[in-house]
Amino acid sequence: MSTDQASPATRASNPAPRSSDSAARASERGAATRSGLLTAARAVFIKEGYAQAGVTDIVARAGASVGSLYHHFSGKADLYLALFDELENDYIERTRKAVRRAKDAGVGDPMVLFLIGARGYLDVSIEQRELAGVFARGDGPPGFEMVCSSGCGTGSARTRSSSPAAGSRWTRRWPS
Repeated sequence: MSTDQASPATRASNPAPRSSDSAARASERGAATRSGLLTAARAVFIKEGYAQAGVTDIVARAGASVGSLYHHFSGKADLYLALFDELENDYIERTRKAVRRAKDAGVGDPMVLFLIGARGYLDVSIEQRELAGVFARGDGPPGFEMVCSSGCGTGSARTRSSSPAAGSRWTRRWPS
C-alpha cells in the first residue's frame, strides 16, 4: 500500500519528521557537500594549479553538481580563497595553541615563546606543504597577490569588491 493509500490510523502512528529534524539533516548534507567541494578543489589545485583547474574537474571529483558548487561558493576563485582562509586559520590556531600551552606550563621568556610559536607555524607549513605551495606559486585568481601583499596572516576575511571603482580586485574586510 502506498503512502497515499495508507489508512488514517497508519499515518497517525507514523507522523512525518519534524521540520527541525529535516532542517538539521539538510544542514548536515550542505556541510558535507561544502567540505567535499573544498577537499576536491584542494586536490585539483595541487595537481593542476589554479589556472588550469576547471570547475567541472572539481565537481566531478567531489561527486557534486555545478549547481551545488555555486550554491556554496561564487566560483573557482571563492574556493581558492576558502582554502587560503582555512590554511591561514590553521597557522594562526596552531601558533596560538602552542604558545598558550607553553605559557600554561610556566614559560615566560618571550624568545622561547616566539620560538615555540614559530615551531607551531612551521609544523603547519610542513604538514600542508602542498597546499601552501598552491598559494606560493602565484597562479591564483586575478588580484590575489594584492591580498597577500597587504598583510596575509592577519586572520581577516577577504571579499571580492563589487565597487565599480575597485574593478575586480580582491579587498580586505576587517572584522568588527
